[in-house]
Amino acid sequence: KLSLVIVVKCIRYRADKTLIKIIIFMALAEGKSRVRSGPITLHTQTAIHIAELLTKAKFSIEKDETNPNMNIIECEGIGMINEFI
Repeated sequence: KLSLVIVVKCIRYRADKTLIKIIIFMALAEGKSRVRSGPITLHTQTAIHIAELLTKAKFSIEKDETNPNMNIIECEGIGMINEFI
């Protein structure tokens, strides 16, 4: 069982690339995962869409109440278990 609590605060290109990599782990994790991010880019939207298509995980994006420039990406993951480990 895997759950993630990750905070991504940067809004630069590198942070966006990191966020895209985190999204797949959020989809595979069991339970609810949350990430704080800057503005949602087209790359991030595409990564979420593909992760939802491939895993049936459900994502939502909400504005961070404490900082209007930030967003909270939340995912209800599928709880994938690797039977070969």
